[in-house]
Amino acid sequence: MGEIKSQQIGLFDGAVTDKKRGRAAFEAGDFEAARYYFNKAHALDPCLSDLSLLQNVTNLLSELIQKNGRSKTGLIRSWKTLVATRCRGEISAREFALAERPLCQLLLQKISEKDVGYLDGREQSLHIGYCYLVLNDFRQAHHLILDYLTTYQLFDARLWGYLGDCAWQLEWYDEARLDYLRALFIDSMRLDYEKLAYPDLKNLYRELKMTYPDEAVAESLIPIFGWLNGLFTIPQQDGVMRQYVARKHWQQRGTLPLTNLERYRRFAQCLFLDQSRLQPSIDFELRIEMQQLAPKLFQQYLNKL
Repeated sequence: MGEIKSQQIGLFDGAVTDKKRGRAAFEAGDFEAARYYFNKAHALDPCLSDLSLLQNVTNLLSELIQKNGRSKTGLIRSWKTLVATRCRGEISAREFALAERPLCQLLLQKISEKDVGYLDGREQSLHIGYCYLVLNDFRQAHHLILDYLTTYQLFDARLWGYLGDCAWQLEWYDEARLDYLRALFIDSMRLDYEKLAYPDLKNLYRELKMTYPDEAVAESLIPIFGWLNGLFTIPQQDGVMRQYVARKHWQQRGTLPLTNLERYRRFAQCLFLDQSRLQPSIDFELRIEMQQLAPKLFQQYLNKL
């Protein structure tokens, strides 16, 4: 009896070992070897934790690599296909996070000194710093993203969101909140909220999404409720960020916002401009506009002051 039990334990130990070997091959981008070891582990213990998940993701990546190849262009194409698959709800957020790690690892092996920003050129969807962020190299990701923002493209909301994620993971919480603030007031619809490192901001997104079925409307409210809920503060300033928001607000002057999305985005601009004022006097025109745009939100705003 004891001998049989020992044999059973040995089988389970073998399954765990094969799973570990498969995971190592998976992380290295050797998906055929990963599939081999995961299948061996499954034959020994089909109930092993996360094994089915790993098998499914490995099969998906094998198909993508077989179709697109392992060149830099092919890997980028595979990553974009993965993003589209996630957006259609065909894979879970967990499967996506697991799948993009080896793709980013393989991509970083293909880069050259010329690759300092977006790896897909004009399409601007995959930044080199994001690859390091996915691989948890937060300092390198922070360095590359900040350098790109300050050198090439200061008002890239998505990159400010990624920079906030890096700073949060590095426990630079004050900087992270400022980074998220910039991202939200540049364009709140460009952030990947489900992947945010700031838990309260992610939870706010989920709450608003449940309240407002239109996701774009929910996202337009995040800068407003983020400030109302104290997730960040808006510093008084007269720098480039205030100038950017003021310019966007001025460009829309005289137009009547007809949709909730337009009203909330305009209200957020007014909120930022009102809070960032250096002068102690009240800008009554700005506050009248806020009241006209969203009376209930404006009352909440006044209660917060």
